[in-house]
Amino acid sequence: MAGKEEPTGLNGLTVSYDSTYDHQIFSKNGKEVFRVDAKGVIRPHVNINFAGHTITGVSDSGLVATGGVAGVGTGDLLNFLHCQSGEVLCWEAVVTQTILPDIVAAGLDVAGDQTADDGMELYGNMLGATGVPFVAGVDPPFFFRVKFTATDAGTNGTDDFQVGFRQNELCRPAWDDYRNAAALGCTVADGTIDIQTILANAATVETATGDTYVTATAHQFKVLVDAAGAVTYQHDIATPGVLAAPTTTAAVTLTNGIAYVPFFRFLQDTGLITDLTIQEWECGFQAPA
Repeated sequence: MAGKEEPTGLNGLTVSYDSTYDHQIFSKNGKEVFRVDAKGVIRPHVNINFAGHTITGVSDSGLVATGGVAGVGTGDLLNFLHCQSGEVLCWEAVVTQTILPDIVAAGLDVAGDQTADDGMELYGNMLGATGVPFVAGVDPPFFFRVKFTATDAGTNGTDDFQVGFRQNELCRPAWDDYRNAAALGCTVADGTIDIQTILANAATVETATGDTYVTATAHQFKVLVDAAGAVTYQHDIATPGVLAAPTTTAAVTLTNGIAYVPFFRFLQDTGLITDLTIQEWECGFQAPA
């Protein structure tokens, strides 16, 4: 079949085929289920609704450290977050965390222990997490979207807050130490949203979008990468639920041939984020036009 068509006898699924690379399987509502690339590798579409999880509490959050032991909040130690819907994400404490992620009514609570300069990073598509990395300039267009709520209790909420793609490598304690990355950032204290990029291990470049996050309000950040590695950004600050480009953006192209993974990262400042809850996490290939 050429292009995206209505389901015909496929139990509500649509099959799309592009002879240049692969097959895609879509659910009836347009959500990609998985892609089979030209080499026969299955590339799952990760779509997690944490707010829809019915198991709640720290003991049921599914956080397991390497070796199968209970999750730990020691910095630089890998943990696997097993979601109720079957997907697996990686979670690591930045510095340390005495309070681990847990499922609450609103979603996945990752605010942690409310200590200045402590934080965490949640990431996927590597090290045993669901999915495989995306290769800029090689893979077809891909994206990452997160819906979250952040509440600041003081004048300085975060030292770091990033949502986007970074190079496929071990979690780094310092955001600026990543070698390649593109993200939407946010200073939760004053709501300032900016674009943050790192290319070829150079200094982090920040571009103010002119947009402001409203604290304690659920909003979405989305980062998209086209087939050539060019990055664009979207959020729904103006109208919740309606994604649009920032008021001011920045043109950047990820280094081709390098693998990238989706990530969500923050570091507490002195004012502290008292609530940071992820409702939705979605990552995969963009649907063909």
